[in-house]
Amino acid sequence: MKDERGTFTAQACGAQVASNAASVEPVCQHIKLALDVHAGDLRVVRRVDGARPQPPQKMTIAGFLE
Repeated sequence: MKDERGTFTAQACGAQVASNAASVEPVCQHIKLALDVHAGDLRVVRRVDGARPQPPQKMTIAGFLE
């Protein structure tokens, strides 16, 4: 999301993180997602840059798309 100062903001781990679009460097190279899709919810596992997979997170489909 772009705020009134022209910087892009994102939310990471519940805290606001702001970055200037001109000087953005990637934090990681690869993010792999594994999805276990059920009728009412999802289980999502994330693996960042070849590290060990993070524990599964249960969320709704709407929450995942957000």
